[in-house]
Amino acid sequence: MIRNLVFFGVSLLFWGSFAFPVQAQDLVKLKLPLTKLAPVQTTRLVGNFGGLGVKLPIPERWQIEKATLHFSYVNSTALISRTSRLIVLLNGRPLAQVTLQPQSPVGDVEVFLPPRLLKPGYQDLEFNAIQHYTLDCEDPTVPELWTILELDKSYIEFQYRLKPVPLQLKAISDFLFDSRLSGENRIHLVIEELSAEIAELAGVITSGLAVRFDYRPVVFSVSQTPQPRMDNVLIGEAKFVKGVLGERSPEVKGAFLSLMHLPLKEEGGARRGLSDAGHALIVVSGEKFEQVRDAARTLASISFPYPGTPSMEVKEIRFPPAEESKGKTLVAPGEKYAFQTLGFETTTFRGMRPGSRSVDLRIPSHLMAKSNDFFWVSLHMAYGSSMRKDSVLNVFFNDNYISSIFLENPQGGIFRNYQIPIPAYQMKRGRNLLTFSPALTPLITGRCEYIQTENLLLTIFGDSSLRTPPMASWVDLPRMELFFQDGFPFTRWPDGRETVIFLAEKSMNTLSAALNLLAISSQKIGYPAFGVRFTFEPPKDPNREILVVGPVPQIPQDLLKGAPVKLSRDGSISYPQLKKPDPESKGEDSWIRRLLSRFISPPAVERTSSPPWGAFSQQVSGLGAQRAVLSQFQSPYQIGRSVVLLSAASSEELLRGAVMMWEPVVQGRIAGDLAILELSSPEFQVASAEMGSKYYVGERGPVSRLSSLLYTYPWLFLGLLVVAFIILAYAIHHLLKKQRRKRIGHET
Repeated sequence: MIRNLVFFGVSLLFWGSFAFPVQAQDLVKLKLPLTKLAPVQTTRLVGNFGGLGVKLPIPERWQIEKATLHFSYVNSTALISRTSRLIVLLNGRPLAQVTLQPQSPVGDVEVFLPPRLLKPGYQDLEFNAIQHYTLDCEDPTVPELWTILELDKSYIEFQYRLKPVPLQLKAISDFLFDSRLSGENRIHLVIEELSAEIAELAGVITSGLAVRFDYRPVVFSVSQTPQPRMDNVLIGEAKFVKGVLGERSPEVKGAFLSLMHLPLKEEGGARRGLSDAGHALIVVSGEKFEQVRDAARTLASISFPYPGTPSMEVKEIRFPPAEESKGKTLVAPGEKYAFQTLGFETTTFRGMRPGSRSVDLRIPSHLMAKSNDFFWVSLHMAYGSSMRKDSVLNVFFNDNYISSIFLENPQGGIFRNYQIPIPAYQMKRGRNLLTFSPALTPLITGRCEYIQTENLLLTIFGDSSLRTPPMASWVDLPRMELFFQDGFPFTRWPDGRETVIFLAEKSMNTLSAALNLLAISSQKIGYPAFGVRFTFEPPKDPNREILVVGPVPQIPQDLLKGAPVKLSRDGSISYPQLKKPDPESKGEDSWIRRLLSRFISPPAVERTSSPPWGAFSQQVSGLGAQRAVLSQFQSPYQIGRSVVLLSAASSEELLRGAVMMWEPVVQGRIAGDLAILELSSPEFQVASAEMGSKYYVGERGPVSRLSSLLYTYPWLFLGLLVVAFIILAYAIHHLLKKQRRKRIGHET
């Protein structure tokens, strides 16, 4: 009996090891700047009590074993150490108390963050400064009470292991692809062949997954085999899936989605069937190509949790119609938005220095309001009693002062529909900030008197609203910075239906580079690119926005006619050192522009100036290794359409350039119509310039079309105007001669 039990136990252990063939997860050590986790910067804490709260994102996927916060500070030398403290709290629990010493005002702090407090979600990390300059009666507002936190230099060291991926499709939404994931996020796509149809499926999946990461960078790559230590997406018909997975292949029926642990390569005698449980393989398949397309669109578009099973068959998928100029947090012309829909919930300000809160508005890049129009803010708010009558709520728009609301009633008050006009000329394309900054003062103040601050309350309700003015579609190009604001010009329709991606070289690296650019634009607009088309041949439809990706020698010359630099097939590049000054075309200062503005509404042109002593030279050389070039110019096939070109000497450098553009610092440095990216620079060095001619993109219609033509070709308009004057003068001369002959005839 005992012998049978022992045999049964040994057999169970032996066969159980094959039933659960997973690899133990390695310990990952990650050093993350705090600026990559939250929007923080160098912060000044003032007064006898100053505080700062930070939302710390913790992904569901991490099993954290150790976390340490490192930051530095500088405090005022007027503080007394006996009663001055800097306190660090996590979810309301104090983790460190630092004495603020006047003799050593500069300090570095290392704080251990208990893993048990770092639960998945957004955790509250707080910095509180209690500051005093005397043991006697003190003024809590004196300027000597300050401490500076250098949070832009701070970082957190994580040690974690990846949790096993739950074999349920719902893990796609709430576990695998999470905007709280920090560090290096990589996703690899496995495809059967390089074809335009397969590339479009990869583009749909890439754009959809990038949107799930919200604003976090995520690097995509493509090949024909799965890659280790990252999540993989296998795309293809059932036969291809069977060839890649072999015996592990699931049974594909219809449009098919499946989730499994990532199989490991069987190398060096590794045990057959071993899987990496910390990373996933998502199978996007079907019995026919149309079914693979439906499965790909399902993976890209579904935002609510999937079923709790490891696989599913997609019977049907429908999409709501996309609307022009719509996207994530974008506001539309002539619409009314409640603050809570813009991310500003009901907020209560407390104390004498309650800080400020902002409403984030994103204006589509191609829209512009008339300068004499207004944004209208309708505020619902309440404030506390026993405040001094000089208490106010200050309103700023893009850091410019707009208005103040007096809180002068000592009994408190409530405002409903308090109207604040904001001039439309204060608006910027892209991100705008409407900021509320209250200054609340106690009714009774004085030396050695008790100062009541608990009544210093101001609440702005989330049902306050903002109404946007009518806006016209009009923008001066090239301006590559707009691509990194909301993906313009490829996302005027959020699904990219007017965009074609031209891959000048048929290689995996070139496709990977294009997919990363597409993912960036889709993440900016917040919508998958269902309408984007791929081609390996020069685009045939002229009425398209064109994204060109390929090495320099592979770019067709007819596509580069409008480029600000001249790229040759031999790899040489001809470009000016400095834009040649042109007194006839200085935007709104040009007399031609002023003449045009008398007949049509001029576009809002941001003027740029060149140094008056700048020399002009022309060079011809190779682009060189470890460099990539990004450029924007008007399409040679259609007026008003754009070409964005990413090129380098090789496809490997091309991919490195595309990956480099995920970095926020790189995105912030790209502007104008030409950018050179130094791929070997650890500081992400980028040189941007404006070298080519401007062109204008306006809304459809004969008048707008004529305006665009006239501003793009002002000399043509001038010539037509001169011809019109000559014809008019000739007609008047002819009429006068005819009238003169009649008068002479009557007199005789």
